[in-house]
Amino acid sequence: IIVTARKKEERLVDVPLTISVVNSDAIDRAHLVNISDIANQTPGFSFKQGFGRTGSGGGAGVRPSVRGMSSVVGAPNAAFFIDGIFVSDNISSYQLDNLERVEVIKGPQSALFGRGTFAGAISFVTRKPTNEFTGRVKVSYAEYDNVELSGYISGPIIKDKLLFELNARSYTFGGDYVNGATGVRDLEKKLEEVV
Repeated sequence: IIVTARKKEERLVDVPLTISVVNSDAIDRAHLVNISDIANQTPGFSFKQGFGRTGSGGGAGVRPSVRGMSSVVGAPNAAFFIDGIFVSDNISSYQLDNLERVEVIKGPQSALFGRGTFAGAISFVTRKPTNEFTGRVKVSYAEYDNVELSGYISGPIIKDKLLFELNARSYTFGGDYVNGATGVRDLEKKLEEVV
């Protein structure tokens, strides 16, 4: 397995760090869809609401915890990166469709990744465009009118010189709450009309 935890390509066995890697094949086989699923598959890494914080869907309520180290107030002790770029906002909704791998680097990483990585760093490495035309479309439908359509296409514009990848995603959700007066799952629509 090749990793870029030290900002250069190296074999995982040659890197003197504790790293857990989840590659695109493992993501597909296990049907992982978000960072919470990755955390459930990775020893020493969690991404759950807790520690007295509130908030649904992420934000202030969810922070990464590597090896059990997490802060209740202030900046988190672990940080997320996409292709080496720091992600300062909530990463809960980031889909895993365009990833080559996720590297969970455990232990202090401030020398390579900067502040906020005292406990570790979670690095998303995106898939590179290909010289051959490839693509995929995924459709899912679930309860509460949850519909998701996602896909990508990749290929050459100029063979071996200029490549592209285009990703797209559409997501709708009917809502969690039933209107007590009508028995219909339209409470969120009614609230939008009132506001």
